[in-house]
Amino acid sequence: MTITWIIPDTYGFLVDELEELTTRGVKLRVLTGKPVPNAVRHRLPSVTFYYCPERSLLINSLVNRVFDVLWSTFNWRLTRNGYNAKPIVGIYKVLQTLEKEEESDIIHSHFAYPGGLGGSLIDRPQILTLRGYDILTTGKYGALWSHFFRTNMINSYSKRGIINGGSRFTVNRARQILGSVADIRWIRQGLSATTFTKAGRYTRTILGIKAQDSVLLSIGNLVDVKNHMLLLDVFSKLPAKQRNTTTLLICGDGPLRSALENQSKTLGISKQVKFMGQLKRTELSDIFELSDVFVHTSMSEGFGNVILEAMLFRLLVVASPVGIAPDIIEHKKNGFLPELGDKDSWAKYIEEALIMRSKYTMALEANRTQVLTEFGMDKRIDAYLKIYNEAIDLD
Repeated sequence: MTITWIIPDTYGFLVDELEELTTRGVKLRVLTGKPVPNAVRHRLPSVTFYYCPERSLLINSLVNRVFDVLWSTFNWRLTRNGYNAKPIVGIYKVLQTLEKEEESDIIHSHFAYPGGLGGSLIDRPQILTLRGYDILTTGKYGALWSHFFRTNMINSYSKRGIINGGSRFTVNRARQILGSVADIRWIRQGLSATTFTKAGRYTRTILGIKAQDSVLLSIGNLVDVKNHMLLLDVFSKLPAKQRNTTTLLICGDGPLRSALENQSKTLGISKQVKFMGQLKRTELSDIFELSDVFVHTSMSEGFGNVILEAMLFRLLVVASPVGIAPDIIEHKKNGFLPELGDKDSWAKYIEEALIMRSKYTMALEANRTQVLTEFGMDKRIDAYLKIYNEAIDLD
């Protein structure tokens, strides 16, 4: 079986999936919108990678009329939306060449844009995995606020291929957009637990955190949808005694970092908040190991891998009811689900989690077991192979 994946970049979770898929006796070629790091090529030597740089739709069409399919399929408006087409044209140009050499049995696109729209231009069995920003819309977050993306996604996938998402939250959103005609499945996300080795770089002593103090952990890009401003505001309102014996670690980077650092100073909590920046996975393992409670304030989430990761390390999770959180957390039984974006609710349950964590020891152990047994990467790849064969049979 020849499988072609289309991905925007070699994100860690995608590389984990590819690594498991390479053990299944399939031929894999991967088209990516960003250059492939040597470390990824070294980790996946049996996978053939193709970099797909952006290309001008207008220029390529004047030279080579094969791009007529873009207009005939989507009725794209070049003057207004030409910049949206460039990454899709780059994918299509590489993919069309490869398909002439050897046809794919399956084209599996990850994210609706640009891979999903680019991959759907080739008449082969299609799989689309929705990941997050491509399907969820909150504030400035989510490509599908654009009529251009929404319309073309409906045209591409409402009546063809198999669509899947890692959480009920994502699947339900996809059904709202694409309707009941589309074939949309829930396939559990997978976690490669063996990749979480520790770097040995961070300890409480190195970070200046007392052994008896509590550590709150947040991991995510510093962008508006992750709602770190709410987290800082809520943290500042914890009882003084509790706040002064708790450290909040924020791992991740992004355009809001300076604003968040200034907010922590304004709120008078800068001594209790440490911005760790973007960390390697092994370094994150160190941070998980020294933390007590994981907080995830996101307003929208395709899945939320970090929740599984926190459970793997036996952290008590306080998370917004988006993505995977409501699928795996029973409120006040094995974690907490505050009301979405509600400061009072968040303050109440973060405080309760810090106070009551010792009473959740058995639940935290059960959480770890559930992650290992139900969310193993092997099960996710099994599910992929099943829908690959189903899509081929339906073709």
